[in-house]
Amino acid sequence: MKKREAENKIREIIRKHGFEVETDMRNALPGVKRTDAAVISFIIQEHPDFGSFRPEEKTVTANVEISASICRMGGSPTAEELLEAADQIRRGAELVADLQSMNLSYTIEF
Repeated sequence: MKKREAENKIREIIRKHGFEVETDMRNALPGVKRTDAAVISFIIQEHPDFGSFRPEEKTVTANVEISASICRMGGSPTAEELLEAADQIRRGAELVADLQSMNLSYTIEF
């Protein structure tokens, strides 16, 4: 799989779970856009497997890893706010499970 294909799959999964895609030039892969209402944060990273380096082809395989954490929920939230946070956390957990189960990897060409 090429990197562009992996990026498209990541975007598709993010949108499927009701989050907005963020493309940041500092990150190798698209991510989940942070909003003021966000109670969960995501990290989507590429991890090159240098053991897969093929000098004759000048390629290496990169694996996609995703993680998430609960980042805020303080004060004295209303029942409505708690339900919104619970929904966001559930959708986030499903997003992480989907991406992890796909075991995405792609080829980087030098």
